[in-house]
Amino acid sequence: MAELDEDGLPVVSVGDIIRLVGGQRGAIKAISKKGEQFGFDRYQIQLDSGHILTEPRYKFDVVPSCPGQDPSITTTQSSSFLNTSKSLTMPVSSKLTFCMSKTQTPSSLGLPVHENEDTPDITSDDRDSLDDFDVAGFIDQEVNKNTRKKTDSDVNNLHRYLQNRLNEKRQIQQIPPQHLNKLLCIYFMNVRNQKGEEYEPSSIRGIQCSIDRYLKTKDYGKQLASSIEFKKVMEVIRCKQKKLKREGKGNQPKKAEAISDTDIDKLYKTGQLGTKNPETLLRTVWLLNTVHFGMRGVTEHRDMKWGDVKLCRDTENHEYIEFNESQTKTRPGSNPKNVRAVPPRAWATPENPTRCPVANYKMYKSRRPPTYCNTDDPFYIATNTNTEKSNKWYKCQPVGVNKLGSFMRNMAENAGKHILGQ
Repeated sequence: MAELDEDGLPVVSVGDIIRLVGGQRGAIKAISKKGEQFGFDRYQIQLDSGHILTEPRYKFDVVPSCPGQDPSITTTQSSSFLNTSKSLTMPVSSKLTFCMSKTQTPSSLGLPVHENEDTPDITSDDRDSLDDFDVAGFIDQEVNKNTRKKTDSDVNNLHRYLQNRLNEKRQIQQIPPQHLNKLLCIYFMNVRNQKGEEYEPSSIRGIQCSIDRYLKTKDYGKQLASSIEFKKVMEVIRCKQKKLKREGKGNQPKKAEAISDTDIDKLYKTGQLGTKNPETLLRTVWLLNTVHFGMRGVTEHRDMKWGDVKLCRDTENHEYIEFNESQTKTRPGSNPKNVRAVPPRAWATPENPTRCPVANYKMYKSRRPPTYCNTDDPFYIATNTNTEKSNKWYKCQPVGVNKLGSFMRNMAENAGKHILGQ
């Protein structure tokens, strides 16, 4: 039986193989014992993909490696106050030894250095294992999924065109620049969408960017936008965009109307916004976040965490809520300097409590389950379908991305206003 600590949890050592409850597999790389700041142990975990987890709270299953132990038995370890879930079943795996580089010492990671623990030197076997490090998988994991989806779609369309129309069966990264330049000129002169219609001028530019992203991932060494070998391609793209503009493309006929103060008044008067029930309160908080925090699109709303918004007071005791954004479409994190100088704030309006961002935030918080108000919990959570059995309006479940994306359309249609492009 595994040795237990004073809290009744299995003792975990550096190098132990674990699997997160979400299914990702990895190993313990460093441990910081609980202290005054945290009431639980903190772990640094390196996943098989190479991604390193450094946040304090993780729940995982430990893969036993004790001789004679049943391979189907696992023990559950948690580094937080989260409830223990059922253990996962997995085969026995041997311990892995992870070596820290000079820039990844325990002290540099904010973890204590124990005198009786020596950091192992990197051996030749360790260096060989670095060849198997999934660099491509790690990079791909961090790319915006919508960007990756568009890149794959545009490049696949190009490959099909080259194969079916020009009898070119090679992948574009295998074609020399001089020949690829000619093929791409032909492609951009004749490219059409799946319905056989001309693209919008901006879509042509988007296809070019997709090809550049793809070639960059393949270490092609040349880019359409900057390499002299593809000067003709860029000339063709510019001429194509001018031609499409003359034909009336690019005027954004499906552009949605901007919502006005009059429209918002109508949404309140028709009961689409307000605080009378869980749905209207959720939509109201969503709209106030959009207006005051400058949220762009459904992805930024979906990625919001409860800890991203804080209730504060200024020196004159005026209340406001402050948004501390993490990763967004315009600030993905690749440039550390690309951050807001001042976090966006929404000030209380006591004279109009129905539309007060602070009052709505407080009410939304009071109606959430207390156990679902942790920093990393989703900001938008699902409504309780049967409020008669519970005084809580919401349940411990995030709102689906499709529902978030349809808030404005549904409100507009219910209020009798049609938004173009929806």
